[in-house]
Amino acid sequence: MLGITKTAPMPHPHASIPIDMILFRLKRVTDNPIRNVILATILFGVDTLINRKYKTSLFEGREIIDFVCRRGVHREPGKREGRIRGMNIDLNGIVVVTGNYGSGKTEVSVNLALERRAKGIDVRLADLDLVNPYFRTREARHQLRRHGIEVILPREQYMAADLPILVREVAGALREQSGLVILDAGGDDAGATVLASLADRLRDLPVNMLQVVNPFRPFTESIAGCIAIKKQIEAASKMKMTGVVGNANLIDETLPEHIYDGYEFAAAFACECHLKLEFITAPDSLAAEVETGRMACPVLNIKRQLVPPWKAAAALT
Repeated sequence: MLGITKTAPMPHPHASIPIDMILFRLKRVTDNPIRNVILATILFGVDTLINRKYKTSLFEGREIIDFVCRRGVHREPGKREGRIRGMNIDLNGIVVVTGNYGSGKTEVSVNLALERRAKGIDVRLADLDLVNPYFRTREARHQLRRHGIEVILPREQYMAADLPILVREVAGALREQSGLVILDAGGDDAGATVLASLADRLRDLPVNMLQVVNPFRPFTESIAGCIAIKKQIEAASKMKMTGVVGNANLIDETLPEHIYDGYEFAAAFACECHLKLEFITAPDSLAAEVETGRMACPVLNIKRQLVPPWKAAAALT
């Protein structure tokens, strides 16, 4: 399977796209290998001719990824798609954020809530993390509430308990069909078990269940590892993934190259599993350096809120 060390680098804008990359992306569009080979050959030939004559490329790597992984699999019949410009995260209703332990899913949940609230959307964030006693949504509850986000937590006397306490407010939030409800589940299959108790309530509701992946963490440094985590979480939660979030980072050591490599990895994983790549993340400190135009999906800037006691959380405006 494709691992992070094998991910092809983003091609130069004036270089023709290798046919094997086109084939890799196209193989998930249909189950017809002959059609894919013919289409890939045509695309490669046209791109090569244009590149030789005009020293430019008809297709950039991000457009191939967009056509296949984001649009090709999920495109509505009869609907033409244009080039992506100014992409925004488009999530409403119920969003379940899952991932392996240490993937950064809680930081993603908190920052997603802040981003959606800044766009004027009513947001409620439920802390269902029973695995990690340190970096949980409840640790950022004061910041979230100051920004108008409703944080659903156990009662004060149970705040520090690692027990499957499901407050009635969670069930109430699920019944409402307005705004955005984010469920921050615990890591791995153990943390996702609590979702099984909500399976009946969620069964007939429109739910986005997202898997956060960081290829620089143990067990998810390969596509095979991510798929194994996906299957474990789905089995424990009795729910199915609908999308992927790329959260490639090395905390304070993160560089733009890590973001680009992580994007390629997340796109390949989403493509392999026929899932939508909803968005990727990038540290807010790199906002001026990361070229978002290289990605065929939205980018969520992360302002770290869940930090060790000796560090200060990023300031929120």
